[in-house]
Amino acid sequence: SIKYHANSLDCLCCSKAAGKIASAGDDGIRIISIKDFKEIKSERIQIRPEARVTQMHWSEDGDILSFCTEAGWVYCYLAKLSALSA
Repeated sequence: SIKYHANSLDCLCCSKAAGKIASAGDDGIRIISIKDFKEIKSERIQIRPEARVTQMHWSEDGDILSFCTEAGWVYCYLAKLSALSA
């Protein structure tokens, strides 16, 4: 087994389209690859410790991770930039 958070796991959300799992705990949100279950450290999201995540959701295409906190804040993170064609 793997422990991604120091003390608690508050929310978990999976995106098949992105191939990632978002795991929210007492030390922020960690993004984990579905392929090998290793954390993608460059994509870690730090939030204030007093603002625990209560809900989390990936967009259908896996481009955006949205979450809200106990303090009432709503965040939307662009997790992937789609290529634009001319």
